[in-house]
Amino acid sequence: QGVMLLRGLARRWLSAGASTEEAMRRTLVAALDASKVVVEDVSGGCGAMYRLEGESPKFSGLSMVKQHQLVTQTLKQEIQEMHGLTIKTSLPSSSQA
Repeated sequence: QGVMLLRGLARRWLSAGASTEEAMRRTLVAALDASKVVVEDVSGGCGAMYRLEGESPKFSGLSMVKQHQLVTQTLKQEIQEMHGLTIKTSLPSSSQA
């Protein structure tokens, strides 16, 4: 249910004129309580490929695969429109020990 709400927010941000990158960034910040999210279109502006970096305390205790699954589940609808996505996840530096 929370993911559906976030997808609705992403659609609203896009319809309000936010770029795809900004809409995805906002969605990830809201869903993952992310302290840092960088989304970059690496396809020359056509929106086919993105590079994403995310830093979230919600990644704590999760394998890299589970962290990436959390990101892809959050952006499930947006990913359907893409050709490729590179994901890099990490914990906020204050959470790493």
